[in-house]
Amino acid sequence: MQINIEPWSQDPNRLAITFVEPAFANLYPAQRYHQLVHLIPDPFFVEHLANTVWFEMAPGETSLSRRGVRSINIGRRTHRPEPFGGI
Repeated sequence: MQINIEPWSQDPNRLAITFVEPAFANLYPAQRYHQLVHLIPDPFFVEHLANTVWFEMAPGETSLSRRGVRSINIGRRTHRPEPFGGI
């Protein structure tokens, strides 16, 4: 998995984290998030990933070409958010 971290273009005070993984190619956006979030220990998630924006992408996808692929606005949380409100 390739991970890129940079200031978010819409708010440079926040980080945008892009996860690029070949296994994401055949997954729906919620499945990508679910697979990814369970790899991250809770304490690390809470301490380091609050107030970040995530993009889960397959190789070759770009933010402009990703139809139906969503970003996840993690925001300030004390627990892992569930995709789409837990659906």
